[in-house]
Amino acid sequence: MLVCAFPAGLLACNCYVLAPHPKADAVIVDPGQGAFAPLRRILDEHRLTPAAVLLTHGHIDHI
Repeated sequence: MLVCAFPAGLLACNCYVLAPHPKADAVIVDPGQGAFAPLRRILDEHRLTPAAVLLTHGHIDHI
């Protein structure tokens, strides 16, 4: 299981990228503003394909 986390957005909420293994479909959890660059890096580094976005709670900065 691949789990990558980083703070994103104005409130620095944790964003997660989850996948069963490299080169697989991935779920992105709670992306906020400013998450694009770190997400792109993680997706490229592990050759992941974004398959879904999950928002666990509402913040103005979640995209």
